[in-house]
Amino acid sequence: MKKYFLLFTMIFLHKSFANKDILTKKVYDNIAISILTSEYTEDINKALIVAQYAEILSKEYFYFDKIYITFIQKEDNYMRYWFSDGKDSVDNLIGLNVMFKIEEFNIEKSLKVIEYAIINYKKEKLFSKNLESVYNGNTSLKIKEVLNNRIDRPNIVRELSKPDFLNYYFKNNKYHFIYKRVKIEEEILVSENLFDYKILDVDLFIVFTSYNEFKIIKEGVVIKTLNIENTDSIFRLFKVFLVGENKLLIEYSKISKYRKNVMLYFIDKDKFIQNIDSLN
Repeated sequence: MKKYFLLFTMIFLHKSFANKDILTKKVYDNIAISILTSEYTEDINKALIVAQYAEILSKEYFYFDKIYITFIQKEDNYMRYWFSDGKDSVDNLIGLNVMFKIEEFNIEKSLKVIEYAIINYKKEKLFSKNLESVYNGNTSLKIKEVLNNRIDRPNIVRELSKPDFLNYYFKNNKYHFIYKRVKIEEEILVSENLFDYKILDVDLFIVFTSYNEFKIIKEGVVIKTLNIENTDSIFRLFKVFLVGENKLLIEYSKISKYRKNVMLYFIDKDKFIQNIDSLN
């Protein structure tokens, strides 16, 4: 156990000092979550939603002890769980520990790993490595029932705050976007995936359902779905601007090479230029 704690500590220190990572922490009753990211992204809020569902799930299994959930940045698929009783370790996180990779995780699948850890931590070794089959396996009836609960987008991270006339909640493994006009709430989009979203004006929004697909919503209606070509998951959304009334400027940054890719979309002409360098 001690060597695994030291491994975690080395990862934490390396990420925190080398990349100046951001640490977000929150406690939901018996669930304590820590999220390590290099920038403020919607993944933080999605991880907080996992923690809230984990609290409900643990009660379903009458598990009231501490569960420590950690999301970190890793290049490969990374999931671990272990139980620390504090007897043979310098680890002060006594209880069940579950660790995930922050990039592109799935809420329902993450809950399957947490459920597996709750059920099996007494039967298996202290440190479990092969969790891909659990993550991608069948969903239990308990998790399906837990996901019937509505969890609103958390609003505790100041850097991620947005106007409340556009918000979303998670329920039944889908993101439900709600648009508020005067005193009326309207569901304008339901998506199985969410990468990020930006509010450009009071009636113009852009929702990234993945790193290479986004939807433009105007006056509560999805007017266009666009796909970004020649990219992969190492491109991260950087900035989105509304230029004038009808042009969107979208800037991506390729982390590994620190290279920016700038795109331009003309809303009125329905013209998408995916690399403005090609105009030269």
